[in-house]
Amino acid sequence: MLAQNIQALKKCPANPRYSKDCKAKVDQALGSLGVIQPIRCDVVHGPLQLVISEGETVACFANPQRSNEWARQASLISVQQFRELTAQLHKVARNIAAD
Repeated sequence: MLAQNIQALKKCPANPRYSKDCKAKVDQALGSLGVIQPIRCDVVHGPLQLVISEGETVACFANPQRSNEWARQASLISVQQFRELTAQLHKVARNIAAD
């Protein structure tokens, strides 16, 4: 659903109530959100489990929507990657809120 909403917002043309400058800022923020789309569904729908992988603690999100009768796919994100992801999202949120 998020991907469809992003695409719909990108298609909105500038107009007297939605300036070209504002559209450019929104499009930039939407581009930043699009980068996280592949992991977003796993983080939102999969339970968080901390696991040790190759000696490193990682966040494991196993999205039940990406499973079949034999296996469930999981996304592993290092603690540092998770921090970078949340920092990027906070930056996007601040940019949107500033306008």
